[in-house]
Amino acid sequence: MGFGGSLVNDAVKFDFVLEGAGWANCSLTVGAQAFEMSGVSYCTDALGDLIRVATLMAAGHNVATISFDGEPREWRWMFQRHWFDDLKGRQEGLRIRILGFYDISEQAPEAEGQLKFEAACDPDDFARVVEQVADRIWSELGTAGYAQVWGMEPFPTRALVALKAALASPPEFTTMLT
Repeated sequence: MGFGGSLVNDAVKFDFVLEGAGWANCSLTVGAQAFEMSGVSYCTDALGDLIRVATLMAAGHNVATISFDGEPREWRWMFQRHWFDDLKGRQEGLRIRILGFYDISEQAPEAEGQLKFEAACDPDDFARVVEQVADRIWSELGTAGYAQVWGMEPFPTRALVALKAALASPPEFTTMLT
């Protein structure tokens, strides 16, 4: 039985489920684009890194990259904020690309990765679904339960508090900072 779950916010769906000691499955769907990772290892702070990158994007950061260890494979998630004009005026977007690599220990350059996923969404929509899934995991497991299931790593409490603070600020404020 896994812990966690998926939540949908507009066109963004995120799922992070802890499966056994030190393993997780993760998926991301944006519109019609979907990607699943099975066998994410505790060797990287997967949930903590997702919360931290969501915080950066919600706070107006332009570019970020995180990697997940699949022992030995790597999934490298790359985030880039972009702007576009539509009928509503100037809009912000978040481009998410996921590359796959054979071995995380090789630290291969981006050009050697295989594109597994590419989509764009609202930065706050991404941040909110990460926040909601993290909240659910926290409420189901707490600090001790999370550490036991995830391989003795503590729950990323400070990162989640920072994400909540970033999302509490109106989007207009974060736009002015970029």
